[in-house]
Amino acid sequence: MQVVKGLLLVAAMVVAVVLVSSPSAVLGHGNEKGTVTTGIQGGTVAIEYGRPSLNGRDMLSQIAPGSYWRLGADIPTTLTTDVGLTVGGQTVAPGKYTLLLKFVGDGKWSLVVADGVTPRSWQPQKVVAEASMAASPLDASVEELTIKLSSQDNRGTLTVEWGKTQMVTEFTAA
Repeated sequence: MQVVKGLLLVAAMVVAVVLVSSPSAVLGHGNEKGTVTTGIQGGTVAIEYGRPSLNGRDMLSQIAPGSYWRLGADIPTTLTTDVGLTVGGQTVAPGKYTLLLKFVGDGKWSLVVADGVTPRSWQPQKVVAEASMAASPLDASVEELTIKLSSQDNRGTLTVEWGKTQMVTEFTAA
């Protein structure tokens, strides 16, 4: 009996290690984890986020004007930069931040770089920077939330695609 318990314990530990070390980690509700990076001015900008699926829903239409959305699922979406950035005219020092989207209303969105958020309400504790996002329709629906980063010289672009909506904003190295 002790041998069986020991084997079950070893098997459980092996499964736990495999799940934790898996490169395509799955988060709490079965959502995949996404990571995007870009180089800018000799440094790196990275975003980590949970990738929810639409599953036939129109999630963006459920966000009330003036509300914040955590821009992902299961975990806070984080921006990590080792170079200073300018986002929406405001300086973002090197460090780790939480990214949110704010639905301004009437089809207008803004990207919010926050230093801390209040759990569950996703209200930023401190807004470090806020930038308008240009929203446009997509021809084909994007099932899983997708964030893209690109850069050239000292300019970068952050793109969010989900459902039939694409939102884009730019940033620069400070």
